Amino acid sequence: MSTQALHRISILVRTRNEARYLPETLQAVRDQHFPADVECVLVDSGSTDGTLDIARRWGVEDILALPPAEFTFGRALNLAARQANGDILVSLSAHARPVDSSWLECLVRPFDDPRVAGVYGRQCPRPGAWPPVAADCRRAYGDRACIHCSLAEVSTTTPAVLFSNANAALRRDLWARLPFSESLPACEDQDWARRAIAQGYCIAYEPGAAVYHSHDEKPQDIYRRRAREEQGWRRILPNRRITGRDFWDAWYGSSRADLREIAASHRHWPWLILSPAYRFLWALGQWMPSL
Repeated sequence: MSTQALHRISILVRTRNEARYLPETLQAVRDQHFPADVECVLVDSGSTDGTLDIARRWGVEDILALPPAEFTFGRALNLAARQANGDILVSLSAHARPVDSSWLECLVRPFDDPRVAGVYGRQCPRPGAWPPVAADCRRAYGDRACIHCSLAEVSTTTPAVLFSNANAALRRDLWARLPFSESLPACEDQDWARRAIAQGYCIAYEPGAAVYHSHDEKPQDIYRRRAREEQGWRRILPNRRITGRDFWDAWYGSSRADLREIAASHRHWPWLILSPAYRFLWALGQWMPSL
């Protein structure tokens, strides 16, 4: 499917109290240089901060509601996908702002290869992001494009992630056969990518399709995010086990890497203390996700 042959692109946006970042995200989407028709479908889960008013002012016509009690990431995306009309479905977090006007073109270009089921783009730390958060973005999302075509290569292929619905695209016809899991608390994107690869498709990483996307969170939210992801992983991989040694390696290894970067930069000196605490909560969420 060439870019020129696309009839429509549907951008699926999930929101809940995104008034702070939604305007800049929608502006960046509007600024894209792209030849095909583009629509935006928004699924909101109980916003109370004016998010929906902002979406309407920006011309978003398809706005769907999903009660918070029924929310999962996969259910929200499936709801939006059923409403969408596009040949390609683009999943974009409301707080993930495209870096430039070529983001969308870069994101859909790999679909010229019929083997490609989905494409995910680079995630860059927001300016001023916490040092460990920025480090995670740099380590997970590299400069080189790559294609994952077998599950056997996933553990040795960089970037470490296989797919991310914060900034990704997939074929609508394949989604119709392989919808996202609605029962997983997180990692619905990783699960979908693995099922697509198992059916003989490939997943492409395109660093040119970059967005600003990072989270500076409260201590309890650092733990909760990682715990939610780990719960998802253990549903996808029932034999997965995290030992005390794994906890130590995750905390010590990431803290040591952070400290080397912080010391070399001669900036953010408080993070020489704060970064190990951040990594402790992150590793704890992986080790004991049910606290």
